[in-house]
Amino acid sequence: MKIRTVCLLASLACAFALPLAAKVATNYLPRSGDAALDSDLIALDEAARASQSALIDAMVSELGAPRYLLREYLGPKRWAPGDVYCACAIAYQLQRPCLDMLREYEPRRSEGWSAFVRSFGLLPGTSGFDVLKERIGKARARLAPAQAPEASMKQDVAADAPPAKEGKK
Repeated sequence: MKIRTVCLLASLACAFALPLAAKVATNYLPRSGDAALDSDLIALDEAARASQSALIDAMVSELGAPRYLLREYLGPKRWAPGDVYCACAIAYQLQRPCLDMLREYEPRRSEGWSAFVRSFGLLPGTSGFDVLKERIGKARARLAPAQAPEASMKQDVAADAPPAKEGKK
């Protein structure tokens, strides 16, 4: 009887823990100090959650980030996709390994990106900061269409539908 109860409780705990973990993980706040950059990182994060493999492929080809490293930080380490992309984008810009940037940011995650990027001279308004914003904005734009192909399909179908017939008088 005890084993059956323990198994039931364990299965219920797993069933309820997964939806709660998903809700917690989606409350992503990058805190970069720039509203447009925050917005792009949040949108990139949401798009990447819908298609993590697309994000990984993009980061490998655009930023030269190692695939195994991205899988580790997005998988077992449970980092937000926006944070992983931001760290690797900064590393690419500074010509440093992505792993170094992830390791340096890890103890400072609670501070957000604002203080971290400032420590590398990437101040809002500087050309380096603008390049970073542009790179993240382009990545968001490329990943966002992959997020909702059904929505565009529904719009296409609705546009092809014949007009509604008016009732007879």
